[in-house]
Amino acid sequence: MLLIIVGTALAWLFGLQSPDAIIASLSDAGFNPPQFHIDSFIQGVPHALPYLASAVPLGLANYVFDLENIESADAAGDSYPTRKIMMVNGCASMLGAFMGNPFPVTVYVGHAAYKEMGASIGYTLFNGVIMFFVCLFGLGALLLSLIPGAAIAPILVYIGIVTANQVVRETPKLEVPAIFVCLFPWIGYWALSLFKNTLATAGTNAQEVGIEALAAKGIYYQGMVGLGNGAPLASLLWGCMVVFAINNTPFAPWLLP
Repeated sequence: MLLIIVGTALAWLFGLQSPDAIIASLSDAGFNPPQFHIDSFIQGVPHALPYLASAVPLGLANYVFDLENIESADAAGDSYPTRKIMMVNGCASMLGAFMGNPFPVTVYVGHAAYKEMGASIGYTLFNGVIMFFVCLFGLGALLLSLIPGAAIAPILVYIGIVTANQVVRETPKLEVPAIFVCLFPWIGYWALSLFKNTLATAGTNAQEVGIEALAAKGIYYQGMVGLGNGAPLASLLWGCMVVFAINNTPFAPWLLP
């Protein structure tokens, strides 16, 4: 909270926030009760079919994220029933889709960090209630006009640091190298996204520039595509292979006689 207050105060002090943005955001405020959009959902299915190639991997990635965060909570000393959590998560995503929400729901990361801060179930419940009322009354734009994103980012960095520390601390010492190998696909994904966005800003793409021309300048686009695409699942597979190699186990232990 102190980071948000100080960051917001500095942003306003140095003129990085605009009062005009507050006035503009108020036009979005108002009572917006959730409504079912089943007809719109059904009508949109044919338009969504071409995007299944990206939607299905995203669903699998969310599945992996759920398991990772449940495991993180268990490593922090709080065990939760995996099946119930996954069922509630899936039902919430489907309910949100019928109400016009285009974003899938996933178990949020940071349990270890929140616990280290002394937060308990009341913290999560309070956040959920606040977000519900923010959406219900259309106050999201107002909050973003008051609080700069740079003031919120340190909280996410802190959560990432605590989570990374937990991973290294809870992983058997012999298997720690697998953690860093798991980062390779994510680094590739970051580089690929940054490169694509840069080219899109310039109004072009890798095919127009030319794969060979990029390679001549030391930018191996095809390599970034192969390394970065499917990072959530690829990192999991890479990590498993490294763990099996370290332990001299060529197959999953449960497949061995």
